[in-house]
Amino acid sequence: HYKDFNLFGQGRVLRLQGLASFKTFGGEVTVEDPWVLGQGNRMWITLGAVEREEQFYDYTAFTVELALERRFDRHQRLWGGYQFRLEEARNLSAVLPPDEQEKIDGFQRSAGPFVRYRYDQRDDLFTPTKGWVAEAAGKWSTPILGASLSFLELELRASWYVNLSSWGVLALGGHVGSRTPYDGTTMPIQQRYFLGGQLTVRSFDQDQLTPTDPFGNGVGGLTYAWGGAEWRMPLFDIVHGALFADVGQVSLDPWSFDGEVGYGVGAGLRLYTPVGPVRVDGAYNPGPLLAASQRWQIHFSFGFTF
Repeated sequence: HYKDFNLFGQGRVLRLQGLASFKTFGGEVTVEDPWVLGQGNRMWITLGAVEREEQFYDYTAFTVELALERRFDRHQRLWGGYQFRLEEARNLSAVLPPDEQEKIDGFQRSAGPFVRYRYDQRDDLFTPTKGWVAEAAGKWSTPILGASLSFLELELRASWYVNLSSWGVLALGGHVGSRTPYDGTTMPIQQRYFLGGQLTVRSFDQDQLTPTDPFGNGVGGLTYAWGGAEWRMPLFDIVHGALFADVGQVSLDPWSFDGEVGYGVGAGLRLYTPVGPVRVDGAYNPGPLLAASQRWQIHFSFGFTF
């Protein structure tokens, strides 16, 4: 990661970022202008590319984003703009109907305006002990603005934190979202929702909470809902423990909540560092396995689930 705060001598910001893991590599370049529109406003343009191995497919994506942000005060942010995304999924393990597969082979384009609003009253960005945060987002992909996929996406997210004094913190969170295709669009697998992994229902591995094909491979869906509760308790010094429960579902159709529900219960340890928590979670699945092959999962990660 590299940042220059005086690009071209005008106070603009240049950010260069690269990422690499066993399953992902990519990078992006962002040029940001935090002053030309006045205090509390900024605009930026980002160019990015990523290659990633997902649970049931691999994909390549290229992104161009032009956006504006308005900060009303320390609690409220509103940002939006135009996003163009070129994606191709390969090596699918899921078996899709032949007519669907023909429509989504090769590179697909999503393009159009997006908007996102956040209200944040948490007392701390990394380790909140009280307050709440809520976010609403929408995206419209349309051929008028360069897309091959026509759909409308809406998402809502919220988290609430209750300070229990010496007993720690009770954290509650929930997400819901849906993509509605139109004009005969068949949504490719990389534009469908999956749950599971360290950030949602932790009794599943990444993307394993999903509708499946006849062979047990995940096919994703167009609507998801997730909720979680976590009791974070101090143990000694910077070491904290946690008990948690997660629940989620992915449905095949837009704004439908008839998908099979996945559950997770478990416990974990957190190491509170100056840049956020490092955590280990162990979770058990008492419900349907869906695309998973086992009932236990252990996750090592940075930052909270919510």
